[in-house]
Amino acid sequence: ARIQAANYEISGKPYSIDGAWLGADGENYLTGFTGLIRDGVFSKEGILNYWPAGYPLIILFLSLLGKSWVLTSLSVFQSIIFSYAAFFFASQLAKTRLKKFAYLVFILIILNPTLSLSSISIGYESLTASGFLIATGLIIKDIIEKDDKKLIKYMAVNSVVFGLMSFMQPRLIISGIFITFLWILTRKGVKAGSLLVIMALAVTLFFPATLIYRNYKAVGLTAVSTNLGNTMNIGAGNTATGGYMKKWDGVPCNLTGNESQQDNQRVKCVLNWYAGNPVKGLKLFYNKTIYFWSPWFGPEADGTMARNPWLTISPIKNIASTPDGDKLVYGSFGKLISWLWLLGGLALLLYGFLILWRQKSFE
Repeated sequence: ARIQAANYEISGKPYSIDGAWLGADGENYLTGFTGLIRDGVFSKEGILNYWPAGYPLIILFLSLLGKSWVLTSLSVFQSIIFSYAAFFFASQLAKTRLKKFAYLVFILIILNPTLSLSSISIGYESLTASGFLIATGLIIKDIIEKDDKKLIKYMAVNSVVFGLMSFMQPRLIISGIFITFLWILTRKGVKAGSLLVIMALAVTLFFPATLIYRNYKAVGLTAVSTNLGNTMNIGAGNTATGGYMKKWDGVPCNLTGNESQQDNQRVKCVLNWYAGNPVKGLKLFYNKTIYFWSPWFGPEADGTMARNPWLTISPIKNIASTPDGDKLVYGSFGKLISWLWLLGGLALLLYGFLILWRQKSFE
């Protein structure tokens, strides 16, 4: 009953259930978990084929500690992983020439309201953010030590981390492959590093491959998931705005065959629309860029994390709850602050990159 409660219409607001907040796709993950509990790993529950089944499978694993408090276990587990990842990353940073910033970096990460509160949300975001911190820390550790005997061990751990990340969100495998490739070839060169790259890819690809196997055994589908075309279609078409919460019609596509074939057809259909409508496409990409970098709340916000737990206690949102506050937040002053935040964040990111680049070393 507790899990089914998460399937009710929540109207886009954060909803707490058993010690965890529903994330952006929380109901879908809980529906998948319910199917796994009911039918086992090879459940035919449709959501497990549409969305990647990795995250519900992780919840299923944690349910071994007790099904009645599994979401509390999930929150505790994600919080521990995130805290360790931030500490591990900062401890490795302290061994570099940037050591004077290590403690500040640790504090900024661990007290970042969105990152820290996401660890008590039902969603893969916290675990994948932690994975990137751990992976980066391991690479720093290896480059400092330059111990070839330990390199294989670090590479194996990193490959498992990226594998688990792609297990929850398959598109992150692109980041995993790129980072691993760059790391190993930088350390060992093209000839010596080629075999290590192949080994690392084999370990990483194993995890999403298990999802394909699960889907094939369950419903005969040879794909990790079938939601790529739909999610692409949300942000395309003549009525699209680049935002997420508004009504959308998408691109009309002629679809045939099974779910996997239709997903591939929808992806091609959307890409063809972008190719045939370059001006509209550029405007949508511009809008999506603004929404990606904008503050979580305010006149420029229109993204997918309306359920960010931070928004339940955000002082800006409280100010906007009154008529005068609404004018302040959504008026000219609010737009000015939003753009200063957006451009300031990008400027700091670029400035930080230039500082690191001028180190002329592995930093």
